[in-house]
Amino acid sequence: MIKDSGHEISVINEELGFVAHPSELAAKFDVIGFSAKTSAITRAEELATRTKFEAEKIGRRVFTVLGGEHVSMSEGCRVAPVFDMIYAGESERQFLEFINGLTLDEQIEKGTITFPPSSNQTGSPLFDNIPDLSVVRGYSEITSSFRFKYARPLWIFANRRLPMLTFQGSRGCPYNCSFCPTPKYLQGNKYRRMTPEVAVDYLASHVNATKISRVIFEDPTAALPFDAASYRFFKMLAEKNLNIKATVLVRFDLSNDIELLQIMREAGVYNLSIGIESLSDVTQRKYKKNITADILSRSINIFHELGFNITGLFIVGTDEDGPDVFNNIEHFIKEHGVEKWRVSPLGQMPEVDHQFFPAYRFFLWNELTSLNEDLADYVNGEFVTFFPLNMKPSLLQTKLADFTYKCTSLKDLIALLKTRKSLTSIIQRLGNNIAHRIVQKEIARSKYIDYLREIEEPFYEAAPSGHTLRKDVLIDRYRNFKHSQTMEIP
Repeated sequence: MIKDSGHEISVINEELGFVAHPSELAAKFDVIGFSAKTSAITRAEELATRTKFEAEKIGRRVFTVLGGEHVSMSEGCRVAPVFDMIYAGESERQFLEFINGLTLDEQIEKGTITFPPSSNQTGSPLFDNIPDLSVVRGYSEITSSFRFKYARPLWIFANRRLPMLTFQGSRGCPYNCSFCPTPKYLQGNKYRRMTPEVAVDYLASHVNATKISRVIFEDPTAALPFDAASYRFFKMLAEKNLNIKATVLVRFDLSNDIELLQIMREAGVYNLSIGIESLSDVTQRKYKKNITADILSRSINIFHELGFNITGLFIVGTDEDGPDVFNNIEHFIKEHGVEKWRVSPLGQMPEVDHQFFPAYRFFLWNELTSLNEDLADYVNGEFVTFFPLNMKPSLLQTKLADFTYKCTSLKDLIALLKTRKSLTSIIQRLGNNIAHRIVQKEIARSKYIDYLREIEEPFYEAAPSGHTLRKDVLIDRYRNFKHSQTMEIP
């Protein structure tokens, strides 16, 4: 959209290994936009601060704009004043309007630098603004290089990463799972699909140009059962014969639509990421998932029979969970031959009300300040950032690590082979195991469990089963904190 409007644009993704240099940003660009998750907000703040400093040294004014998941969900908390403009939710058009002519002074006078209410996050019903990957720094150089084109295994070995395309063909989620921020904060409840012809042509152009076969769909829900638009998209994708291997996020109720699943398989979808969340019927009802153990088993069997691999997504730490929750998950994975899995602590934004847990149950943004750490760096879905009811945060984090090493063992790999009798399943599990072990080693190096032990002690008391949360102490703490935030300073 921005390029088509006549502006020069460059996209830098530091996860690809290309570092953004403040001196270059200050000299070459007028507007610096940041799209950041919470775990990347400190880096965004650092870049914005240093870029403004470098711009001032050479007599330039650079505007900094912040968007993305963090600002959309934080409701104004934990956002540094270094950003001149803040956009929550789907804000492509507002960002383009800002670039197209409104100066910062004019917007300040109009009072438009605000945090929109959480319900104001849905954008245009159509979003056929196809990304132009040529503006991504390094994309053309990498994909046209000799090693990438003709010696792909050598490129993978040298860079230690598998090339894959990410794609999002729909926005919004019609479901209202109580733990999920997508409908409330990010994309709304209205399910919108990109025009199928545009979406398929976009995928085909990049797959054919790069010969990348692995595609990750980032849609909150990539396909709805008995949905005409979903049928149309995947039929058109199948007709392209792109020979891709795609991973999509779907719900268990898709198992009711066998015809759509068969079309998706023909289109190149081979892995379904399924939000299992919990094996407790009580927790499922609290999550508003309306899924029972029998439905889970039936659905996984159908997916496997149709030739899909499964990635099971679990959440731990709810009030029904004790330390034995990991034994139940391990048994489920083995029994059903789930190829890949991810077990994450319950996550929500600190100091924000109206989420799954009340705000007092989560850490405060300054929770780790006395330890010279920033909590934001740990809000990435891997670290425990709340106070569970039936175990201390440090125990939950430790149990998660123990579970990971146990379920990535050679013994578990052999058990999967006996259950699935498939080499593809073994290859999928091996990749899963390597990724999870790398994450756990990084967590161990961070000494985060030591930090948890420093802060958790006052909030728990001994119980027959271990420890239980002292909610009254946490509630008092949070009330005092909120009172201190609203007090007028003389």
